[in-house]
Amino acid sequence: MIRNEDFFFLRWGQAPFIRRHIAVNGESYVAGYIIGSEGHIPAFDYASKPLESTQNGSPSYDFQRQWLWYMQWGRLLSDPTTPDSVFSAEYNVQYSGLQAGTGEFALQALQNASLMQLALASYVWSTWDFTLHSEGFLIPISNPDTDARGFISIETLLQIDTLDPTMQSIRSFVAMRGPHSDQTHRAGSKCAP
Repeated sequence: MIRNEDFFFLRWGQAPFIRRHIAVNGESYVAGYIIGSEGHIPAFDYASKPLESTQNGSPSYDFQRQWLWYMQWGRLLSDPTTPDSVFSAEYNVQYSGLQAGTGEFALQALQNASLMQLALASYVWSTWDFTLHSEGFLIPISNPDTDARGFISIETLLQIDTLDPTMQSIRSFVAMRGPHSDQTHRAGSKCAP
């Protein structure tokens, strides 16, 4: 089951992630997927400002605004080998004012931007829906920085543990080095991959 509980306002599309997710969850005992949201109903588009004059008009429904999310999950669940060219071609249809070939660049830009929410959700320890909202950069419940009013501040990042065990928290990284470490910081080293 894939629940969209993090992407309400921003658009999201990450075909490589979807393909990996399908491959990892493609056991013989998996009978299928349910995609959608537990709390969000993709009906009336309350996130977009109505445009006065556009060639295609503004979306009336949220599922129209999030067309790529639904198209990628639908197409890739049906055939995980569907090439990205199918999605980039749809950009040219959805946004007919784009120059020919621009859909490929638009798709790649959105796929790159969509990695941020996945990385944040992997880095920040959370246990259920309302403990992390990646899109809003919020930890509304149990944020260690009580002055941040839910926002993920530098202080929050200094105190939290990671969800993904392959990532290292800042606190763990600093503790590993010790207060009197003679190690020098190397340019380009990272706390988390």
